[in-house]
Amino acid sequence: MQIKNLLSRSLKPLIILFTVFQIFTACKTTDVKPSNENESQAEMLPPDSISMVFAGDVMSHAENFNTSDFNKIWDSIRGDVSACDLAFCNLEAPVNEKMPFETYPTFNMRHSYPQAAIDCGFNVISLSNNHTNDKGIEGIAGTRKWASSVMEKTAESSRPVYMAGLKEEGQFSYSVIRKNGFTILYTAMTEILNSMTGNSEINYVPATQKGRSQFVEYTKKLRENHPCDIFVVSIHTNEKEYVLTVEQNVKEFYYELLHSGVDVITSNHPHVIRPVELFGSTESGRITKAIMYANGNTISGQRRKMNLEHPEEIRQYTGDGLLVYLTFTKDFPSEKTYISNSKKEFITTYVDEKNDWIIKKLDDDFIKELEKQGKTEKAGWRVYRLNCTFQ
Repeated sequence: MQIKNLLSRSLKPLIILFTVFQIFTACKTTDVKPSNENESQAEMLPPDSISMVFAGDVMSHAENFNTSDFNKIWDSIRGDVSACDLAFCNLEAPVNEKMPFETYPTFNMRHSYPQAAIDCGFNVISLSNNHTNDKGIEGIAGTRKWASSVMEKTAESSRPVYMAGLKEEGQFSYSVIRKNGFTILYTAMTEILNSMTGNSEINYVPATQKGRSQFVEYTKKLRENHPCDIFVVSIHTNEKEYVLTVEQNVKEFYYELLHSGVDVITSNHPHVIRPVELFGSTESGRITKAIMYANGNTISGQRRKMNLEHPEEIRQYTGDGLLVYLTFTKDFPSEKTYISNSKKEFITTYVDEKNDWIIKKLDDDFIKELEKQGKTEKAGWRVYRLNCTFQ
């Protein structure tokens, strides 16, 4: 991950060393027992922490919804995702049980497909993207009904589900999440729609200077009205798909949001992995904010065939995703929040022997699996390519 200066005297570049392909066995903070019985009660308590994982686009091409068991899609990352307190993703389709599954260009999911992602552990979900209104007003209404039902059913459970992205009573929707002594404010919006049908029902922000400025002001007021420890914003960016670089005007927009009170921006739409930037505070000397410019496809059917001979071909990247793990900790006694740990993990969409499209970690186990097919060298090159490109 890149460590950046946020163009402000209050933030400065910091250096973090980490291993790109390190496996995440858990995101929970381990309690540390005091070594001195005479230490004060405040010193004896471990610092308050909350763990988060940020994924990319959850898509549903025909290849995906023809998979024999939707839960199978998520098995390889289920333990890592569910171990985190909050797991974020973007649901790239309407959800309407009265309509059949439908693939590109006008998607529809039925309830069982996103439920498998929720069962994996994803519990903070953006509903706002360019495919939100693929099925018009009826599709939006179906999504709203499904989302309301899931949030209501899980509200009193050990793992409530939160969603944002569809307007409520004409106003942008957002969630206030309370966990581990933290208050997390979350909202989601899209800068791009495939049609303007029902746009007044969606957290839609035109990708103009005026639209973006108004959204910056909205986030300022939202945080003022809902004081929080961490403010997370999901953005479906209006940029070209399948491009690894980020447009300068987008960076400037995101930096302005960070200056205005947003702590984490998770952005998607390009369907390829883009860089992650972390930002440090001069006052505390700690990492405090993060931008993920695109975490690629968590699951999709966009890469019809893995080309191990030429993994650098741009559409090959559409089969890959990034999981970004951040742990936030509160200082005592100041109660200020900072990012105490950050790691990332590459994943890929893999077609198994049963022709099921599932997620695999791009790690040594993946290499060993392909070794049986005589593809070790090329698979290793693929991992190396991702490592060098997104370090």
